[in-house]
Amino acid sequence: MLKKFYVGAKHIGAAVSRGDNASCQRATIEEAIEDAKNMIRSEHIDCVVIVEIIRVVRKDYPPITVETV
Repeated sequence: MLKKFYVGAKHIGAAVSRGDNASCQRATIEEAIEDAKNMIRSEHIDCVVIVEIIRVVRKDYPPITVETV
């Protein structure tokens, strides 16, 4: 069975914690799909997965907070 949840890449978490976007983040699903198509064409790869950020888990002193995005 294919697992459905992706635990985010550290570079995306670092960017979000600074209040920035990582270079791979897109504002809309349409932009993400177009970027994925371009990656498949130019990098000769078979598949690109688009993952929607739905939660951000942050260190907070003392607890850890979970934000709905």
